[in-house]
Amino acid sequence: MKFHAEKVTLPGAVLVVAWVVVDELYRMHVEATTYLESVRGRHCSVNTQRVYASRVALYLTWCDERGLDWSSPGFENLLRFRDWLISEPLPPRGKRPPARPRFRREGSGDAVLGTMTEFLCFGVGHGWTAAELAVTLSRPKHLRFLAPGQSAGEGGQFREVQSRTLKLRGDDPGIEFFTAEQVDLLIRLARTARDRFLIVLMRATGMRIGETLGCTARICTCCPTPGVWIL
Repeated sequence: MKFHAEKVTLPGAVLVVAWVVVDELYRMHVEATTYLESVRGRHCSVNTQRVYASRVALYLTWCDERGLDWSSPGFENLLRFRDWLISEPLPPRGKRPPARPRFRREGSGDAVLGTMTEFLCFGVGHGWTAAELAVTLSRPKHLRFLAPGQSAGEGGQFREVQSRTLKLRGDDPGIEFFTAEQVDLLIRLARTARDRFLIVLMRATGMRIGETLGCTARICTCCPTPGVWIL
């Protein structure tokens, strides 16, 4: 059984766009959808909800295809899921097969593991997953250094945080950004006043392209490299 993310519109005085997880017969996965409601309750953007829904659907599909109970897969199977994320070739983007297989990057796989861990830990409070499983998904970590202005607390209790046990170490490519000259060129090449406004808005606020487009109804086509910052 394959699961996938599906966009829905919630009825009410104001129409709200949300994301849910459904199976091949479009039956809603109740637990995953309840978790996504909590994500929406944190005022995360619609794009963030979509990404979280896709990650949870990927985990549910992996478990179902192997006959595993997603709520109690066992830590050893979660280790196999971690390795599968970066060893399984990704499906082709178009109809023509690629010249060589594509694989998920470690950073992308680690993001899936982070959402999966949060989903399973969220289930403990609802009785879906056992507390013993949640214990294996995190461990205490002592912070040697604190952020500026952060207090260690009386007795240093704030120096101990919970760290995920399931991780993939990926290299952080850093933040890409356009120079002032490149931004000016984008503004001159923009086709409409709306596109020029979006570019200026990103330059003035530091918003990412996805965050800016979340305020609009259609996609901005003036930027040749989506996913970078404009500073």
